[in-house]
Amino acid sequence: DKLKSLGIYDSTLIIITGDHGESLGEHSEATHAYFIYDATVKVPLIFKLPGKRQRRRIDDLVGLVDIAPTVCSLLGIDSLPEVQGRDLSQYFKGNDGINKERHIYCESMTPTKYNCSSLLGVVTRRFKYIQAPRPELYDLIEDPDEIKNLAESLPQRARIMQDRLKRIVEQSVRKGGSGSQLKLDDEARRKLESLGYVAGDGVKEDFEFDQTRDDPKDFIEFYQIHSQLVVRIHKEEYDIAKGLCQKLLDQRPDFASGHLNMSRILQAEGDPNKAREHLEECLRLDPDNTDAHNNLAMIFLDKGRLDQAIAHFSEALKYNPSYLHAINNLGSVFLRHGEIDKAN
Repeated sequence: DKLKSLGIYDSTLIIITGDHGESLGEHSEATHAYFIYDATVKVPLIFKLPGKRQRRRIDDLVGLVDIAPTVCSLLGIDSLPEVQGRDLSQYFKGNDGINKERHIYCESMTPTKYNCSSLLGVVTRRFKYIQAPRPELYDLIEDPDEIKNLAESLPQRARIMQDRLKRIVEQSVRKGGSGSQLKLDDEARRKLESLGYVAGDGVKEDFEFDQTRDDPKDFIEFYQIHSQLVVRIHKEEYDIAKGLCQKLLDQRPDFASGHLNMSRILQAEGDPNKAREHLEECLRLDPDNTDAHNNLAMIFLDKGRLDQAIAHFSEALKYNPSYLHAINNLGSVFLRHGEIDKAN
């Protein structure tokens, strides 16, 4: 309505889409971010072209990765060579079926946080293959809810799609994947975790086809408990959070993020000594955990052990140089030492 009132609606390119769907209990997932079933990875994609009013629905396989090259084409701009995806503008000229043999890639690295394999997937118009310790193959036309796994009954189809997935990973994903994770400080991460938008520390970029690791399907309940835990901590409901956290550590004592969260709970309860034990265990399991280094440094700082505080603040900044809390905290320590130059 605003665009119409300004008189620019007809000349404006509008694109409506979503970054994910919600499982709402399908496959035992409450929200999103863990599995790569269609409930969470299939989203609408609507283009409103300048000067066009006729509605048209195009039944073909496309991805969000196609938006950038399509916009560039519609605006007459050269797309950057590193931009993946395809130009969809030919569809708007009536040229259907230009992507008949299209294979779309999808992934979830969230399960690696729980020491499981990643989930790597490839989708065609009819089939979806998911690489996991127990591979999955679904006929999306006959089984849109992805209930009947055909990997064993259609082994040739599964192998063909696995081979295609390997080529996609090797040719496209590995080249741009390394070092792409955004570094967040403890406060920002906890806020986003509470909303379900980031998986937090411990997520690894895993593109290996490793059949020996734990299958994410077996740890969906573990993931759900952890999701409840971060919400309870955010709400400062520490009694409930402590029980949930202990349940996770009982099941997986090597869960580094579990020890980090338990340390947060114990700190809130006024028990820095036990919090320190869990932070040290977290760092034994995950030596580059920036939050654990920063939080352990704060405990040493409160005890007046400035050298150890400096060491851990420095470690946090080694792994995340833009970690604002560690930067400010380390500057404060240098000021206490009278080292003005270092504080600046």
